[in-house]
Amino acid sequence: MEELLKEKRVKEILISLYNSPKSITDLFFEVRGSLTTIESKLDKLIANNLVKEEISKKYPSRRVQRILSLTEKGKEIAKYILMTEKIFKKQEIEEVKEIPIDRKKWILLLLYLANEIKGTTRLMKYLFLMKKEFNIDNEYKFIPYLYGPCSFEVFEDIGKLRKIGLIEIDNEIYEPEKAGDWQIITKYKLTEKGKEFSEKIYNELNDENKLKLKKLLEKFSKYTLIELLHYVYHNYPEESKGIE
Repeated sequence: MEELLKEKRVKEILISLYNSPKSITDLFFEVRGSLTTIESKLDKLIANNLVKEEISKKYPSRRVQRILSLTEKGKEIAKYILMTEKIFKKQEIEEVKEIPIDRKKWILLLLYLANEIKGTTRLMKYLFLMKKEFNIDNEYKFIPYLYGPCSFEVFEDIGKLRKIGLIEIDNEIYEPEKAGDWQIITKYKLTEKGKEFSEKIYNELNDENKLKLKKLLEKFSKYTLIELLHYVYHNYPEESKGIE
């Protein structure tokens, strides 16, 4: 399943059906590729319960049509793909002579010390707790939103850091061990260029902030995501939205 969802044609089919159900003919005209390829991908998506089909004869003068639509699981995955394609759309890496050391450095430093951070929500909470519990003013402004305090500036900076080739982003889709929704996790880590740049920033950081960052990761990297969210909701209720 994970490999299937990485295929470009599969993503195009899911996004097309997310917009509206379609006949195989309409889907063929919207999604690039041969009819054989599209049908092959559809068979796999149907087998994995992401797409369903119904037989419809809307007009008596026409032949029976296969009407394709997304299952609830398919809608969830298509929505996520659509969101990440929009936010983290791959762009050509810009060559820059000088990279400004501003608030984005805190994202780089977290990734430098953690090696990898799984999930935008976790990264967001680390930046929030950095301000609240370790008194580091990282300049991000947080508001109550889904899954607690959120800063849309973080999304903006992630896109910029990726564009200049300092971080790389990978989406992984996991099948649940028990019944429930599929898990889609965005993983963040530094590129080789990012590691070199972040090392320089880290070496210039004062010892107090170095220690604070290490303590933050030592403490909260042990938390599961649910535990981390409960911690933030409990300790900062005015800046969070509780779990329903």
